[in-house]
Amino acid sequence: MEDRRCFVQFSHPGREHEPDRSGRKSWNKSNRSHGRKFMRFHGAWTEADGGERTGDLYAWGEWEPESELLRALDQPKRDSGYPRYLWRPYYVPKGDYGGLHNTDPFIFGERFLYSNCGQGSKPGLLHLGGGSIIAFGSGKEIGGARQWMLDTVLVVKDSMEYSPPAMLTG
Repeated sequence: MEDRRCFVQFSHPGREHEPDRSGRKSWNKSNRSHGRKFMRFHGAWTEADGGERTGDLYAWGEWEPESELLRALDQPKRDSGYPRYLWRPYYVPKGDYGGLHNTDPFIFGERFLYSNCGQGSKPGLLHLGGGSIIAFGSGKEIGGARQWMLDTVLVVKDSMEYSPPAMLTG
């Protein structure tokens, strides 16, 4: 199939992770659905003037490994769709990743990566051309109506064939 430039609206589960009793969240297991977290982490960005900056970044997205609850957040309205918790993501290497969810899209590191989520059932996602846009979001109920809320946007630079090891696809 030829690579084509596309716009993809990709819905991810809208469930927000809940903290464990310890005030942390252990690695999400694959027998549970994916979830979302509002996170604070250190990163870098480019300003409109071309200058590069570093500091704290905040993102609403998927992070399935461990995280520490920084604080509960005030809710402006009960059904507002705003996040309820602020998390600090971290990673503890495992000897075996079987039965653990992956994080996809992966927004940590030098570039954003979208590796496999939904690609088995939507093979067109395997052949997105450079300049394609993938808009990840979640359905939320706001004011009694279901709304789609954007959380992550990827602009495709290039692609390559990738088959996750069996230990990482659980």
